[in-house]
Amino acid sequence: MENSVAAAPALSSLSFILHQESGELIARFEPTDGDSPPDMAVLTRLLGEQGFDGLLLPEQTLHDFISRCEKLGIAFEMPIGKRCDGEFTITLADDLQSADLTLKAPHGGRAVEADAVLASLHAHGIIYGVQQAALDAALAAGHCEHLCIAKGDAPVQGTPGRFESMLVDPAQQLADADAHEDINYNDLCHLLLVHSGQLLMRRIAPIPGINGTNIKGAAIAANPIPDIAFASPLEGAAPDPDNPDLLVATQAGQPVVMPNGIYVNNVLEVANLDLNTGNIAFEGTIRIQGDVKAGMQLKVSGDVIVNGTVEAAEIIAGGNVTVNGGIIGFGNPQPGAKTLPANTARIQCQGSVQALFMEHARIEAGDSILIASHARRSELFARNAVLVGKPGAKNSHIAGGTVQATQLVKVPTLGAASGMQTSVHVGSDPYLVQEIAAHEQRLQDKLSQVEKMRQLLAYLKQNPQKAAGGAGEKVQAAFKQLSEEIYQLVEEKAEMAAKQKLTEQSKIEVSYAMYEGVELRIGKQVLSIHENRSGGTVSLVEGVIAFN
Repeated sequence: MENSVAAAPALSSLSFILHQESGELIARFEPTDGDSPPDMAVLTRLLGEQGFDGLLLPEQTLHDFISRCEKLGIAFEMPIGKRCDGEFTITLADDLQSADLTLKAPHGGRAVEADAVLASLHAHGIIYGVQQAALDAALAAGHCEHLCIAKGDAPVQGTPGRFESMLVDPAQQLADADAHEDINYNDLCHLLLVHSGQLLMRRIAPIPGINGTNIKGAAIAANPIPDIAFASPLEGAAPDPDNPDLLVATQAGQPVVMPNGIYVNNVLEVANLDLNTGNIAFEGTIRIQGDVKAGMQLKVSGDVIVNGTVEAAEIIAGGNVTVNGGIIGFGNPQPGAKTLPANTARIQCQGSVQALFMEHARIEAGDSILIASHARRSELFARNAVLVGKPGAKNSHIAGGTVQATQLVKVPTLGAASGMQTSVHVGSDPYLVQEIAAHEQRLQDKLSQVEKMRQLLAYLKQNPQKAAGGAGEKVQAAFKQLSEEIYQLVEEKAEMAAKQKLTEQSKIEVSYAMYEGVELRIGKQVLSIHENRSGGTVSLVEGVIAFN
């Protein structure tokens, strides 16, 4: 069997007409006897040979033409392509931050010129951020799809200001402690406290944003950043005069942190003074809702207010100490001991001490000691008075220990039926004697200095060349200053002596009873009570202790 090859259709059966105005390409098929209809290969070959392959020739349209040639079998015309110039579109983003170019290549027509694209950019008002290199590359290639050809600068948003606490948590301080260091946990204050002048918080100023520019050259404002200052007013805190971005404490106390500041409360409040708080040293006043536990230490510059009791602890205050409950120290002194054990309750203050009762306690008050019920086996020292019992009370008493006040000791019952040794001393300021001694020492030191200064002045008088250059004037000025200080000390000494003389008017008032074993002192006069007796007022009459 011989192979047969289908004959190619004659060129006269297939022709093309290009309309110059519309650019449309018309294909005409005129079949002849014995000719086969063209297939895709023949069609594309003929289009190429006649120079029409560069036109826009949709593939589906060509298939439709070939199909009609096969089915109709008669002459017909059909548009199969078109001459097209290059096209482009520029699309602007809604926020005008970018512009895209879509560029279509020409099909037998003119390519898009760069001037046309630039003119269109100008017409759209695009004057900023043109991506010239990308645009040139796209024009050279003749086509692109959604190519960014202009890009604006987005605004750089600023950084908000912030506030940085400079406080150090006591728990963190403990964590940072040397693991091999011996730690007395009583000494560790677990409360966050600050002192005057301490740095509390740092304000980090905001960083303003940078405005952007859109593709039309208009500015795009960065979001405004509020400039937040420290809260004002802040109790106990203020900006540093030398650096307003630093907040410092203006008083000691307990800091309370706020979002944009810290205030300092100079009244500290705690539930109890115990191992949970640790020992406290505080410049201010403290309120303790519960108790002060044994072994604890408290030192404040202001007042101490305790709603509960004070056990065998130590309290030092610059103001008053008020204990709504009692003050109870350890009560097992050694046989024959004349003083309290070292681990008793101890309170020292510049003002007054007030409590429901005191047992096995050592109290030193710069003013007075006020006791609602009783004092037992305690050492009480008050610069002014010791007052025990409420008006009309009979059972309130002082039993055992030592009581000393400058002006007055007043109590319903003094001593105990058991004959417990009880000493009461008035007419001598327990602190003034020490102050006079210290004052006398300062005076003697100044007198010694002034004597040396006299010797130096005498030497300079004999050797005037040594006093040259102002040396003599400096010594004279120092001598004058020293003399004035001595004069002031002499006057103060006289005032102290006058105060000491006033103590001769002191007295002891016992309303109901006084027991054997009581020793009374007024100034240097001493009277021992050897038998129980009723109360009365004890004072000096012509230098001798007398009952009234």
